[in-house]
Amino acid sequence: MNLREIIKEFRTEFANLNMPASTEDLRDLEHAIGGLPDQVLILYRDHNGSAQLPQVRDRKLAARLMPIEEVITTQAALNRLRDSLPTIGALAWLWSDDNSN
Repeated sequence: MNLREIIKEFRTEFANLNMPASTEDLRDLEHAIGGLPDQVLILYRDHNGSAQLPQVRDRKLAARLMPIEEVITTQAALNRLRDSLPTIGALAWLWSDDNSN
């Protein structure tokens, strides 16, 4: 099963996803983070994350794709921390469980 098929199946169960990200949103995201894998772009072209954990009845996903605006804000905070911490490469925070895990 490829990513597009997974997204299609996912959409049949979970309805609280944002509309697709605009070209401008994706450009802003890549500017804030750097290059993104094609799979991430596919996800954002389908939906610009979700404000809450996607849920069907009592079943919640373990994490949610963060909306681009939230990613950019989080990335700015990570960039401020990065300067004071040793790192081994780039870091981008795209997913959240809304519990700081």
